[in-house]
Amino acid sequence: MSLQAGLLPATDAYPWPHLDLDVDLLLTLSERTCQPGNQYRLGGKAPSLSADSATIAGRGIDCSGYVRWIVYRSSEVVMPDGSWIQAAWADTQGFKHSDVPSGALEDGRVRLAYMKPLSSGGVGHIALIHNGYTIESSGKRGPGRRAWTGEGWQSRCRLWVLT
Repeated sequence: MSLQAGLLPATDAYPWPHLDLDVDLLLTLSERTCQPGNQYRLGGKAPSLSADSATIAGRGIDCSGYVRWIVYRSSEVVMPDGSWIQAAWADTQGFKHSDVPSGALEDGRVRLAYMKPLSSGGVGHIALIHNGYTIESSGKRGPGRRAWTGEGWQSRCRLWVLT
């Protein structure tokens, strides 16, 4: 399998594919977009993957658009759009599966969490997790972070280790 630029192959030290992701930049971008007044908008996307955080903050962005934008900005990896398509992409790339409790670990890893819809035709949710906190855009608050407890919606997620 050939990997996209920005995706690193498995090695002896790291036995699964992973992202060459700048975690410090990811956290800086998250901080810049997690401001009061920034909105969630179902179907909202970045005008371009290279858009700056001020542009993202003023548009309204949904979960998959936010994850796609922030992963690109911190790794130059182009993820597909749509939460369930991003989950399928994580499987196709061969990222390591992880269990729900691992989202609470403070191990420096970045994980991808996907919750499939509860009903057919429903909307799924996707988020990144770093050191026990999500990096996401949710319907209740737009771009933001919250503790990963593994309860409620989080208990129904599939996780992959990205870094």
